Amino acid sequence: MPLVNRGALAVLLSATACVALPGCWKEKDRAPRDPLVFVLAGQSNMSGRGRLKEVPSFPHADRVFVYANSGKWTAGREPVDDPTGQVDEVSLDDNARAGPGMAFGDRMAELRPGAEIGLVPAAKGGSPASEWSRDSSRKTLYGSMIARAREAAAIGRLAGVLWYQGEADIDSLTEWPVFFRQLVADIRADLGIADLPVVMTVLAPGKPQHAARWNRFVSMQASMELPPCTGRVTANDLKVEDEGVHLTTASAVTLGRRYADAMDALAGCGKQAGPASLSAVGESLPGPGHPPAP
Repeated sequence: MPLVNRGALAVLLSATACVALPGCWKEKDRAPRDPLVFVLAGQSNMSGRGRLKEVPSFPHADRVFVYANSGKWTAGREPVDDPTGQVDEVSLDDNARAGPGMAFGDRMAELRPGAEIGLVPAAKGGSPASEWSRDSSRKTLYGSMIARAREAAAIGRLAGVLWYQGEADIDSLTEWPVFFRQLVADIRADLGIADLPVVMTVLAPGKPQHAARWNRFVSMQASMELPPCTGRVTANDLKVEDEGVHLTTASAVTLGRRYADAMDALAGCGKQAGPASLSAVGESLPGPGHPPAP
């Protein structure tokens, strides 16, 4: 029996899987041309836990690209947070599946005819707010996110950040709003865009046994005051998987489109963004123990 080349077999299986998935675009990977770049950060519902076989086809997928965890541009496909070839181990998520990324990118491409959309996955399942504190090290979630955003924006324009996080902090009713406002200020300072659009998420329904605590946190997220040029969408009316936390594929697609519509509503923000502005902040990101951005 002839020996099988494992590398060739992996490529064949990958191609076969792509054919089988309607949300997987089959054009050869390339870097986008002057893309609008969006960062996708937070916890597992941003990374995605939906069933890949349920991913729909996306009519504008040919203009959606992913700055993959490998540090290379790829054609847009789920899972957007694919861990294959991961460079920054801090954000490695072996459970990444179907999330809101491609639906967001597809809808943004629809709203921006002719534009190419670049997605930068930076989420990490189970990560509490404390792991997103401002830190220059690329070994931290925050530092990795900023570094990857800068790399992706080198060929385009940073256009916004999507944030889905809080499941790990449901008892932090007073601390979380302070954290989020500081996070937005830090991201904007370190990317050199004072009004970079940010869209945050009101959590999806949680497990029944945590209903009282979960609902208090959701109410806080839904009513908290947001910084300028920040939008809010809700996932609280969407269906989750039987385990009680993660969005179904259909729900993730709905959320992705909501993100795009909310980002579109912030279109007047972030206009000064561009590769040149990133060189101005260069190595300005503080390390542990340094003061955050004002």
